[in-house]
Amino acid sequence: MAEGRARDEWQRTSAMMALLANCHRDARNRRPYRPSEFDPFQRTQQPIKVGVHVLRDVFLNGRMPAAVADVARRQGGEECGSVFHPSDG
Repeated sequence: MAEGRARDEWQRTSAMMALLANCHRDARNRRPYRPSEFDPFQRTQQPIKVGVHVLRDVFLNGRMPAAVADVARRQGGEECGSVFHPSDG
């Protein structure tokens, strides 16, 4: 419940920050700011870039490579909505 309230407050705060930033920007040199640029809850994680050999291992051989598994563990253990278990791969 506390996180929901914080998200709600940040949505309003980021909208005000975007409005203020757009009032003071140079319209010829900068596109308009969006509220999502100021909201810390709207940050998206960068996708993990892997080579073709990793895709081949995952989709043809049915196993997760060790390097991707290490990244998944460092990101909290969840990858694509499922929990990775070291004994699986």
